[in-house]
Amino acid sequence: MSVVFLGIEVFGIVSIIFALMLLLKGDGSREQKIMQYFLIGALVQNVGYLLELTAPTLEAALVAVKIQYLGSVTIPVSYCYFIFSYCYEKTPKSILKVLKAIDVLILCLVFTCDLHNLYYRNIEWVENVNRDGGYLVLSYGPGYWIFLLCGMALPYVMSLCALVRVCVEKPEYAADRRCKLILALSSLPVVALCSYSVKLIQVYDPTPVVLGLVLSGVVILIWIRKVYDFSSLAFGILLNSMSDGVIALDEQRQITNYNTAAAGIFADLDSHSIGQPIESLTGFPKDRLENGVKKEFCLNNCFYQGHVEPILDKFERNKGYVVLIYDVTETRNYIEEIKQVREQAEQDRKSTRLNSSH
Repeated sequence: MSVVFLGIEVFGIVSIIFALMLLLKGDGSREQKIMQYFLIGALVQNVGYLLELTAPTLEAALVAVKIQYLGSVTIPVSYCYFIFSYCYEKTPKSILKVLKAIDVLILCLVFTCDLHNLYYRNIEWVENVNRDGGYLVLSYGPGYWIFLLCGMALPYVMSLCALVRVCVEKPEYAADRRCKLILALSSLPVVALCSYSVKLIQVYDPTPVVLGLVLSGVVILIWIRKVYDFSSLAFGILLNSMSDGVIALDEQRQITNYNTAAAGIFADLDSHSIGQPIESLTGFPKDRLENGVKKEFCLNNCFYQGHVEPILDKFERNKGYVVLIYDVTETRNYIEEIKQVREQAEQDRKSTRLNSSH
């Protein structure tokens, strides 16, 4: 049984690495980065669990457990962020920030579990008669149940609810993005955890490998369907060669990408601006830009004309916005020169008439 389960663990790790390699071929969009976060978390968790299974001593097993938690605490919240974004649901950022703070507390409790019994009430090393070495037997304290509730159950329930909501309220959209299949896959780790909790499966916890396989499957499914490469809709090599500024925003008008020309217009537009509201840019005209309405603004003694265009999918769902900014300084200066020439010509005519009358 141990050899079979170790083989399954290795297969899960290979699957996660394969999915990560697929993501590395993408365009580095915010959504792909979120998928990378939870895949890296799953990789760390499964490597840690593999080390626990092969640990020869109690001390080595405890180190492996701590490695597992480095991955475990990153998965649920990042997956929740991803699902809400994928379903175009409003992300409950305030709740997720609290959950992230709880995850940090849990990590502190786990890494100091040798000094207290808040997370593990008792830690035992049981010799296994069927193989060399042994395995950990843990009894849990209040910290574990806080992690189970706030670190795992709550973000996963929120993710599942978002998927159910989009399947019920937006059936055509859900069918196009295979949300029902993602919902079914996302439910499997819950089944695995419940099976282990009620001791249907003894000694070996299938949750890490099932979770890793599910997350890899979701990423591969999305990659094959190629329905989540948002930045390719607005940016590419052509846009970076444009002299006009282009900035891509998500549905909350937060910056997701930009081209070289836009970075030249706004001095503080850089990689740190990704995920920030467009209004945070120094000199941006804020409320003056409306959908489809072209308006001018002045920045650093240059004149620009900007307007916002929504990005819609085939279901007319708003996927974000593109801000287009044109440099009209030369045109404006040319018009001013023409006005000055006209005014000067008009003054010359008046002067000529006055002189001729005298």
